[in-house]
Amino acid sequence: MNATIDGERTTAAGDTRIGIRVIDNAGGEHGIEMDREGTIHVHQCEAYADDPAERTPEENEHNNQARRYARYVVHTERGYDTLEPYENPNHLAAVTLAVHAMSDEEIETHFGDFRRQLVSPHDSSVEPVVDPPVDSETHQLTYRVNVYLEEDVADISVAFLERLEVVLADKAREMGRQTLLERLRAPGSEVLVDAPREYDFDVATIAAVSDIHVLYSGVTTDGEETIPGADPFERPPDARLELWPLGVERFEDMRNMLVIHLLCQLRDCYLCMGIEPPADFRLLGPGLWRCTKKYVQNYDLYERYHVMNEEIDGYEATVR
Repeated sequence: MNATIDGERTTAAGDTRIGIRVIDNAGGEHGIEMDREGTIHVHQCEAYADDPAERTPEENEHNNQARRYARYVVHTERGYDTLEPYENPNHLAAVTLAVHAMSDEEIETHFGDFRRQLVSPHDSSVEPVVDPPVDSETHQLTYRVNVYLEEDVADISVAFLERLEVVLADKAREMGRQTLLERLRAPGSEVLVDAPREYDFDVATIAAVSDIHVLYSGVTTDGEETIPGADPFERPPDARLELWPLGVERFEDMRNMLVIHLLCQLRDCYLCMGIEPPADFRLLGPGLWRCTKKYVQNYDLYERYHVMNEEIDGYEATVR
């Protein structure tokens, strides 16, 4: 992927438009114009048909990658809020550091219900918090919890992503990358807990989480249906935890499972805009649900990154 911002213009209504040219991984050239909130008003590409129905799935995904990459470049180079917080690497890094810095009691307070929901299909002694609307044997059930930070990551302008990358890289050098992953997976591991003290920086704070939202494959349609849970705020969340029942043993240490999940979400932010993620985020496991669906559909563009013990060159399995 390659992108060049052509410039900015002001419309007759006084709105700012940013023009950007993107070359996708298949060589297609895209002319895109968006506003400062990331809404795309113009997208032209001669390499593919105008009608999505006349494109192959891969061609449609090249178009989608170009749009995501364009928003990312405008955000990083011009500072506009063109990315949703929950798909913004800096917000996800802030949540990752915040979750790993929480005490066991705080993890239980914020994520205990989420854990019980995910464990209940495999442990008859655990009651689900939300009754599944469909049979999990015949429908894909995914549970989402929205996470909100106390701080406005955009306003405080802290490079949480750089902090997380430095910590992970240092820890990998110190103990070896595979040992770091094993430590992250191990119940009771606190490999990142002391990072704020060691590196002399503050971490963000979890303000609140939502009730559990349920996503499931449609009963009467081929699409996806959602049973929404209550959200504590009207603003977009800083992260959306999106997991499905993976077995009791996966959730013995909820903090570390969530950290791995968030690192995989960071991975997906990059993969689904057509670029390789930084080395520290090349892990295997469930990440962003919208990206997982693409991996499941098995486009030629993607591998099965959501499978925790898959073998993919350059990526580390998170279970053995």
